[in-house]
Amino acid sequence: MYESAIKILNILENNGYKTYIVGGYVRDKILGIESNDIDIITNAKPDELNKIFNKECENNYGCIILPYDGYEFEITTFRKEYYKDNDRRPYKIEYINDLKEDLMRRDFTINAMAYNEQFGIVDKFNGLED
Repeated sequence: MYESAIKILNILENNGYKTYIVGGYVRDKILGIESNDIDIITNAKPDELNKIFNKECENNYGCIILPYDGYEFEITTFRKEYYKDNDRRPYKIEYINDLKEDLMRRDFTINAMAYNEQFGIVDKFNGLED
């Protein structure tokens, strides 16, 4: 599955987009735990993702599920979320072009690390210390 994720990253990067693996996979890799929980973030918008991969994936809060190489990948556009009170779902999302701002919305600093082959682990909030 990892090799397929890297193919997706390369395709998006070759199309001029910033792209990273985030969340559980990065955390588990650091902890030495086998994982197939691969989520991808990018500054490509859902309609651009559909065009690049020639798919019609549903856009759910800036996230698409992309069937690729026999796996399903959740790809989310860099975004800022707005919530009311204790709602679990945002009432508004805004697409952004800033990796750090996107990572700020994640639940724990260890889940706010990102990875790609060019930069390795990106740890803007000291998640490794967690």
